[in-house]
Amino acid sequence: DKGRSEGEKSVVLVENGVYKGFGFVDREAQLSTPEQLKDHIKRYEDNRDVQQMIRSYLNQKKVEKILEL
Repeated sequence: DKGRSEGEKSVVLVENGVYKGFGFVDREAQLSTPEQLKDHIKRYEDNRDVQQMIRSYLNQKKVEKILEL
């Protein structure tokens, strides 16, 4: 989805239904592996509130891409 500026995309990492963190990548970045994408993620703790925010966002917005890792 949108990043902090025009040249960025935001990414959220959820593994096995557990929120792991989020980050930003350059729109032009050539990331070819999941590990390269994970290098841009700042890790945070999962909790009920963040799970609700993610579900709400996915229900209300069109996300650009969901990657199955």
